[in-house]
Amino acid sequence: MKKYLLILIFLINTAEASPLPQGEWKATFIDITPNKQNISMAYCLSHTPDVYVTYAKDMFKKGVYATNGIYVKYNTFIMTEKHGIFFEKVSGIVSGVDHQQKWKTPIYIDAFKLKPEGDLNAAWSTEVCKGKIVAKVVGHASLSQSTLAQQDNTHSFVGTYECNGTNFTDNKKYSSILTLTQTDQTYQAKWIKKGGGIYQGTGFVNDSSSTLMLGFNGKNEPTFVGVTAYKISSDANSIESQWTFIGKKEIGSEICKRIAKQ
Repeated sequence: MKKYLLILIFLINTAEASPLPQGEWKATFIDITPNKQNISMAYCLSHTPDVYVTYAKDMFKKGVYATNGIYVKYNTFIMTEKHGIFFEKVSGIVSGVDHQQKWKTPIYIDAFKLKPEGDLNAAWSTEVCKGKIVAKVVGHASLSQSTLAQQDNTHSFVGTYECNGTNFTDNKKYSSILTLTQTDQTYQAKWIKKGGGIYQGTGFVNDSSSTLMLGFNGKNEPTFVGVTAYKISSDANSIESQWTFIGKKEIGSEICKRIAKQ
């Protein structure tokens, strides 16, 4: 019994010692499909991350929100080599909110490649869904976050943000995940509030002031209509806004930290 226990402890320590991949990664979840007969495709699509960009070390320290608002955090990383083939095993947790109910489930990822570094294709599974991941290196670990942001375009608002603000109607704090995408001359916005609630908006950048101005409304609450204006920080890692609802005399404010670039 002691012999098997020592072997188990050795394997755990070996797993913890596996060096994490370097650089900044963009992971895209594709070929999503049910892993059980009674699970629908719609369920898997709404409970699977779509795209995230982050450093591998951050995935294990604090996790990241995908552009569809699903949170991903990895816990273990094991790399082994056999006959010149490198195998990676990753486990973690994905979580989110569905109809104002919080959910989370374990995720398992298996990959193999010919070199220990570089892009990879992997298979993943949860208890009820499965698919593939395409992960590509998009930034180098030797570059700072601000340098990477400047290379991407300092004045681009495109990306995913974690926002925190104060609601002027009741002075309560709130948080949400904001995704901004560019469609030709306009921007599309989607806010997913933690605890429930989705807002969507459309706007454009005022070139003279580098301000993103958006009109928005509640996806399931069309009477919640408002306007907001975002200013981007010098390092492009955060944006700040002031906002209000149509017909109101007060304004709210929020600060959003970039958690992924697209």
